[in-house]
Amino acid sequence: MMDGKGITAWLVREVESLLVEDDVGLYEFIWLQRPRFPDTDDQVRFTYAEEALRIVLARGNRRLVWKVWPDFEPVGEVALEGLDDTKWDVQPDGRYVSVAAD
Repeated sequence: MMDGKGITAWLVREVESLLVEDDVGLYEFIWLQRPRFPDTDDQVRFTYAEEALRIVLARGNRRLVWKVWPDFEPVGEVALEGLDDTKWDVQPDGRYVSVAAD
């Protein structure tokens, strides 16, 4: 079984591979982990997701944007410092935060 650093590294690779094709919603950082690590609690997954997000953004050419389901065009930008736990889920009005490749 992987340790926390291994899970984070795996998650970064998964997200980076998805970013080649499209933006990646923050909720996907959690969803990607569930089938691979089914015995891990969501709060622990959230910790790995936060670290993976910081790594992905630090690599450059990435930004956080608001989108509204089902449209795919960004409707606003989000600062990393402005994220709280609620921003990792799709909002009741269909908005969600996504990592966009520039």
